Amino acid sequence: MEKTYKAFKFSDIFLYAFIALLGFLLFIFINPFSGEKVSLLTCEENGKTLFSYDYTLNKLNLKDGRIVFLSETESEISVKYFDGCYNEIVILKKESAVYVKSADCPTQVCVNTGKINKVNSVIVCAPHNLVLTLRAGER
Repeated sequence: MEKTYKAFKFSDIFLYAFIALLGFLLFIFINPFSGEKVSLLTCEENGKTLFSYDYTLNKLNLKDGRIVFLSETESEISVKYFDGCYNEIVILKKESAVYVKSADCPTQVCVNTGKINKVNSVIVCAPHNLVLTLRAGER
């Protein structure tokens, strides 16, 4: 007697439906097309804010002496964090973006992350305990 196999079992259909529902919910809650616009960049070390940049007001707020202002052009601002180690951070004004141009950390993850320009995106430099975060609607 030969066995007949069904193409799908009830458990297969249930699993596929669950995966589709999970994907839909993730898309709803992490919507890449949300209308939130980047308005603030913060740079923190161990939870303490070193500097912030308000994209809407075009204002750089240096809160720590270890942050050195390097240069400013019409489209970007360069600052350097220096505390025995360094990270050169470039703020792109018109694009509401930021990236780490260079650093002396061994892993270079912060440099290799590249440019970020979406709300709640982060660049982390673990060896230097730095976190750059883009935010929306905060001051």
